[in-house]
Order: sequence, then structure tokens, then C-alpha cells
Amino acid sequence: MFSVSGGWGRPEGKKAMEPTRKKPDRFQEHPAYIAWTGFAGCTEAIRGIDVLKEDDRSSVYRLVTADPRGPNIIVKSSSRDRIVKESTAYERILPLARVVVPRYRGFVDGREHENSYLFVDEVGGRDYSSAIGEHRLIAGEWLGHFHVSSAELIAKARYFERDLQYYQGHLRLAAETILKHRSNPSLKEDDLQVLDAITSQCDLMERHWGELEDYCSRMPLCYSHGDFKSDNVRIVHTSSGHRHLVVFDWSAIALHIPAVDATQLFALSFSKEPINADIHAYCAIVRRKWPFMDVPQVRRLAYVGEIFRWVVAIRWAAEDLKYEWTEQAIYLFRLYRSWMEDIVHVAPWEKTCVARDRLGRIAASSIGVGSRAPR
Repeated sequence: MFSVSGGWGRPEGKKAMEPTRKKPDRFQEHPAYIAWTGFAGCTEAIRGIDVLKEDDRSSVYRLVTADPRGPNIIVKSSSRDRIVKESTAYERILPLARVVVPRYRGFVDGREHENSYLFVDEVGGRDYSSAIGEHRLIAGEWLGHFHVSSAELIAKARYFERDLQYYQGHLRLAAETILKHRSNPSLKEDDLQVLDAITSQCDLMERHWGELEDYCSRMPLCYSHGDFKSDNVRIVHTSSGHRHLVVFDWSAIALHIPAVDATQLFALSFSKEPINADIHAYCAIVRRKWPFMDVPQVRRLAYVGEIFRWVVAIRWAAEDLKYEWTEQAIYLFRLYRSWMEDIVHVAPWEKTCVARDRLGRIAASSIGVGSRAPR
């Protein structure tokens, strides 16, 4: 692992993340400040706090240091499980993976009833842009190197294993939850039709699950970042003029086939903040270890990753059907229905698809649907 901090590359552009809200008043009383000073022993003077993100799952703050040449401190606050998982990645996995990451300072364990806190140096450099070919090239190379190097360290650091039962469990629970709350009086007839379409799609995935398992059993095992998107990366320049991708937010890291990360090698329909990394750069790296991982194969893998993402998305959306106000859940389900309609028009399993790399699509050949693919 190579660590970088905020001072490296900062003159080139703005800071890593712009604040979303005003600085909190009396920042010395803010929990992030208290957690950091308790951890670091006030070794660095802090002159303010920027709120970068606050939601139900996690919050992110910037502690602005008094030294303009020194790095600011990024503080992430979340549940104990998420923070311990991410700290394990920084401490035990990433040092062996030979990739560039922010300088990790440590974490404060909040135990059972309080949030925990993780501390890293702010990363400078530039925002990532999928419109810039050089950025996509760097991202493709980074992802390839990470998947290959992390596969080689599994014997030394085996954490956060995830198998297909994880996703099948989400799939079944989603269908069960939708059926359970179908009687919600807030749901209109049109809403019920959307939910019925989603449950039919769940049934379709269940019928093909064995084929999905067969395909996945032949894919390589490595660590995946799990949330590889433009918001979680920066482009930094070294003093020698080289450019590197720095990747952060490792709370979704998992040991599994690299399907979810592979979705970011294509501009697929429902990718948020897509990286659209260069697939040819990626394949040039991974084929040194896995010769069968050519562009058509990686494209199939990406569609499997889209299935995984869809399954988790509908699982969490289904939980909101129990409330009186269901508009947001139905809105999401309409999107997810369209998402899966795109996915099932391409076969993600090797035995049932014909690769059309020249057109950038994969045509389904045996599940009785057309050849339309996400654009």
C-alpha cells in the first residue's frame, strides 16, 4: 500500500471534497472533533470543521488544520461494524495490495451504542472525470492491478468473504417483504402492478440461479472495492509528473468474484457516478493472471454484477413498503423494474449468450428474449 495525504498534488486543483453545509458553530463541541482530539491527543491544531456528508448510514467531516502545508483530516462516523470493517481493510488488506490509498490514521471504537470514527488524511489532486480518456485509462489500470494483487494475497489476508447465498438471501427476502406489505392500503392499483412485475422478476432470477452459480464458480476470486465510483476516487500527480488514482471509502470491500467492480468498466444504465474505466486497460492487466478474462468475458461479468446490485437495491426498497407513505419506494421500484428489463435482455451466463463485442452488446440466445442491452 502506498499512502498519500492532502498536500500531495493539491496546487493542481480544488480540495478533495467540497463542504455541503456551513461550518458548525462551536466546532470544539462537535463529536468528530472530540473523537479526533481524544485519539490524536491534540497533536495537530484544528481551526474548523466542514460537513461533507450526513445521512442515516454515515457522516463525513473535514477537520481543517491550522498548518496550510499540512493535510486536513477526514473523519468518517458510522456504525461500529462499518468502521471496524473499513479499518481492517486499511490495516490488514490494503498494505499488501500494492495500491495507492489515503494515509490511514486509525479509528475510535464506539462500542455498541455509539458511532465509531475513522481518520484518514484528505487527498488532494483533481476530481475524476469519465469524459477524460486518460482518467479512464488510469482507472482501468488501477482496478486491474487491485484485483490481481488482492487475489495473490488471499492466503495471507482472508476477510469479508461473500458467496452467492448472500445475494440469494437478499433476493428471497425482497420477494417475501413485497408480498408481506402488498396489502398496504396506501398502494394503488398501478403500484401493485409494479410490485407484481418485480416479484415476477425475482421468480425469474430464482429459476436461473443455478446457472448463475455455475458461471460464478468459474470466475476468479479476489477482493472487490464494492463502491467503485467517481465520488470515491481522486486523480493526483506526483512530483515526478506521474498520475495516480487514489481510492477511498472501503466500507463495502468484499472477497468475491469482481462482478460488482466490473460494472464500472461500462456505462451501464443505472450506475451512479459511473467511472466507466477503460476495459482494454483493465483486461491487459488481468489477462496476465487470468488469460480467459477478455473483453466479452468481462462484459458478462459486469452484467452479473448488475444483477447483484439490483438484488440488494430491491431488498432495501422493499423495507419502505411498510410505511404509510410509499411514493418513494414505488418510484424506485419503477426504476428497478426497467433496470432488470434491460438486464434480462442480455444473458449473463456464458452458456446462454453470444458476445457481440464489436457492437458493445451481448445478445441473449436462450432465455426467449430479444437482444436489447443497456446503453
